Amino acid sequence: MRTAKAGTVKSRCPRLVLAALAVAATTAGCSSSLPSSVATAPVESVVTGLWPLAVAAQAIGGDKVAVDDVVPAGENPFTYPLDPARQRTVAAAGLAVEVGGGFQPAFEEAARHAPRTVALDQVLRPASPYVWLSPTMMERAVSALADAMTSADPPAGPLFQRNAVGFRAEIESLRIDYSSTLSVCPGTAVVAPDRALADLAGEFGLTETVVTASASAASVSAAARVLESANAAALIRQPWVDDSGVERVGAAAGIRPTQFDTLAGVPAVPVAGSGDPYIQLMENDLNVLSRALGCNNNEQ
Repeated sequence: MRTAKAGTVKSRCPRLVLAALAVAATTAGCSSSLPSSVATAPVESVVTGLWPLAVAAQAIGGDKVAVDDVVPAGENPFTYPLDPARQRTVAAAGLAVEVGGGFQPAFEEAARHAPRTVALDQVLRPASPYVWLSPTMMERAVSALADAMTSADPPAGPLFQRNAVGFRAEIESLRIDYSSTLSVCPGTAVVAPDRALADLAGEFGLTETVVTASASAASVSAAARVLESANAAALIRQPWVDDSGVERVGAAAGIRPTQFDTLAGVPAVPVAGSGDPYIQLMENDLNVLSRALGCNNNEQ
């Protein structure tokens, strides 16, 4: 049984990439400088149902954590029904990591039985549950995860905190890429099927208009006028979301929607390259946005 409110740990860019990688490389070797008692401490089990949070937990924990993403590649991470074996995996984990707020009902129900959980919506108070799509919000999420993992495994806490510093440095480099690119875009309007980009939009001066599948004809017409009056605008489709409202806006405005990956699910194809896959896919998303918004410096 959980004994505390959700959100607490409950008992039961090219210009800066080299610098960021240097910091990350330093933190990756931190375990060798820790006491031998830490080096031999038990491996902590962390479980989640969202790929970016699994990537973050692994980056923070290194070889002191075993991370499980219980939603398989190709499955809808929001509605995937956990079978009994996966429910047991969540319940047995040392730490269950969720966004909270009903974002993943099946995972959140299973996490009720885990000895420790952290719900990021209560810690971060984001405008959107897609906390990883805003670099600043993701930096805060990494800090919250490092603190929760430290509470779950105090002997390894120094390692977790140092690795978190390295991962946040990579995300800071990403944030600078987003800022320098989006700041010179002629367009700032984004029309989307949900509030996935709310925090990112607020961070970088974009305006997001949400048109759901059930949007009225008046709402569709208003969104179409936004697109038609903008110098450039992004009309985006997303995986795992009903895009029919966006399609209606596109038809009204004569604009074809652009596919945007919200990164919630495990990538269907492994990310190529030696860099962090989350950073690489976020750079891909920046390229998608920059092209749609008419940016002139979208070469990352």
